[in-house]
Amino acid sequence: MSAIEVLQEKLLGNFYSVFRVGDAFDLYFDGFWLIAHDVVSTDESEINKQLPTLYPRASDAVDKEDVAKSIVLSSTLRKCITSVVLLPDSSLELTFENGVKLLFPT
Repeated sequence: MSAIEVLQEKLLGNFYSVFRVGDAFDLYFDGFWLIAHDVVSTDESEINKQLPTLYPRASDAVDKEDVAKSIVLSSTLRKCITSVVLLPDSSLELTFENGVKLLFPT
């Protein structure tokens, strides 16, 4: 079984029910954890623009970039994955039923 086949078998149609943000991003799927050093969403830049007005205290966060990432991760909690793609650079791209795409770069 190829890497993409394993990833699709584990992730496609599945959802995560817990996520943790710290030195890594940990997403708990039914019986296993997906752990990544980084997670990226195209929505982050817009969220970061709005945060100083909507929630000024975010500027006091130690890892300010994690605030927007956490918002995006919250929006995909318990949402089924509709697409699993392994990009040419081996980054993993997940698309969720609400249209959010998360990139786990290598």
